[in-house]
Amino acid sequence: MWIAEEFIIPKGRETLEDAASSCLQELVQRCMLQVSDRIRTIGTIKSCRVHDLLRDVAINEAKEERFLSVNPQENTRLKSRERRVAIYSINNDVMHHYAPNIRSLLSFGVQIHQGVKYRLLQVLELNNLPNKILLNEITNMIHLRYLGLRHTKVDRLPENIGRLQNLDINGTGIKSVPMSLWDIKSLRHVRSYVPLNGPPKQANLSNLQTVSIFVGAWEEDFPRLDNVRYLRINNKECNRDWNPAAQMLQRMKYLRYLYVLGNSLSADVVNMNTFQSYKCIQLLELDGEWPNNLSLNASQLPCHVTILTLSSSRFEQDPMLELKKLQNLKSLCLDKATTCKKMICSRGGFHRLEELSIYSLEILEEFYVEEGSLPVLKDLCIGDCKELRMLPDLWYVPSLTKLELLDMSEELVKRTNPENGEDWHKIKRIQLISLNFINLREGNQ
Repeated sequence: MWIAEEFIIPKGRETLEDAASSCLQELVQRCMLQVSDRIRTIGTIKSCRVHDLLRDVAINEAKEERFLSVNPQENTRLKSRERRVAIYSINNDVMHHYAPNIRSLLSFGVQIHQGVKYRLLQVLELNNLPNKILLNEITNMIHLRYLGLRHTKVDRLPENIGRLQNLDINGTGIKSVPMSLWDIKSLRHVRSYVPLNGPPKQANLSNLQTVSIFVGAWEEDFPRLDNVRYLRINNKECNRDWNPAAQMLQRMKYLRYLYVLGNSLSADVVNMNTFQSYKCIQLLELDGEWPNNLSLNASQLPCHVTILTLSSSRFEQDPMLELKKLQNLKSLCLDKATTCKKMICSRGGFHRLEELSIYSLEILEEFYVEEGSLPVLKDLCIGDCKELRMLPDLWYVPSLTKLELLDMSEELVKRTNPENGEDWHKIKRIQLISLNFINLREGNQ
């Protein structure tokens, strides 16, 4: 929103998003914002809150400066001088009285009256909108740069959407976007849980940084998306040839977050040339069966990755033997990732890993943690590993503060019983222990 309102001025080669992130961090450091949620391992802020006293001061100051109006009262009518409005708990009729020349409208669960026109809007946020809006109303907003439709009932978009920079359709009924969207050269972010029909090969999307797309959207070559930072690419439904996607991925030097989903992954995607050029990547998720003729090798993965998820890989060998070589790894999730019966975190490995999650390893019987491994691990979660009969010796992980055991075997549940469990001595010093969503202990006793 800051970018859409042109509040952000980058320095040098800094992107608008990086400049905005720096501003947000500065507000946190000055204690003007409180971080309520963040991705701990990489420090990315997910949500913030404002102290109620500071909020009251800020709202009053904003009204005096004619910068922003917050209107929680149902009988409040907006004065024509206002340019930015945040509304909630306002009925339909009040919407008629809002000034037609506002630039930003943030609505939270408010019924939007059909026929209200905001031709000068640059920012429109309709979070949890309880009704559908007319497509023509968005089409008439020719200056629109930010359109947020998260968790609304909107199921399609108009053919023309102004000078859009940011589109958020997470949690909507929208399954595809008009091809005219990809003609907008200023487009920077298209956020969607659902992969979309992608841009044509000739599209000029040099500013695009966030997108979720189907592999099957192209028969041959992908368009150039060289500056994309956040990419979700899905080949599960169509199961097309991975080669064009692999060629595109090799050109993406600035990727930070990459999700690759498919029934099976191709050697073209996971070969050494695909990921080794990624110097900025922080998060990598690979969901799909690993190529049969290719064993896991740490050199295939980006050495700078800090958050790694491997799902449905079904490695025959213990993946820990290679994954421990990733020196910057801070969070690791293995979900149906191996068919081995024995897994070992060996001495000297994972020296930066803080979070480890292991799910649905169907035949895993033994899991060992050697002394000197996982020296800074804080969170350990093991779920749906029903053949695992006993816990590793977690005395060797003194930094561990949280342990979750979900949907485990009856034998392991008995072994972790605080009264007479054989494995209780391994975990009793841990501050927070959760077994099948039940807290056995929270805090020190």
